[in-house]
Amino acid sequence: MKKIIVSRHSSAIAWLKKRGIEGEVVSQIDSSLIETLQKDDEVYGILPTHLALQILERGVKVFLLQLPNVVFEQRGKELSPEEMEEAGAKILRFGLQHQCHCTKGWDWQSGSKASVCPICEDEQAVRVTLQEI
Repeated sequence: MKKIIVSRHSSAIAWLKKRGIEGEVVSQIDSSLIETLQKDDEVYGILPTHLALQILERGVKVFLLQLPNVVFEQRGKELSPEEMEEAGAKILRFGLQHQCHCTKGWDWQSGSKASVCPICEDEQAVRVTLQEI
């Protein structure tokens, strides 16, 4: 399993490292890099939705870095890890979960399409999920 960190910001990379998340750092991700990813690899960063979905289709785990309390004046600027903390920095797993009428809970799903339940063979409900880790 490999980890890819998508960021141009050294502070974001340091913030992730402080949380035990290290891997290959790239400033952006494109289709050619996505094609090299394998099931159960992990991608961390701030990603456009269409690329996050392409990554999910390969069975790769997607984790988004979110700064929910960043103020307008901070946007587009390099924030220190401390400023990131003040802005509420957190990591959210982005993905799809599935559930069937015959089961109770939602389970993480590889890929980005609906699947068939392994128990009753009915099509499962699918929802987009953001889960803080």
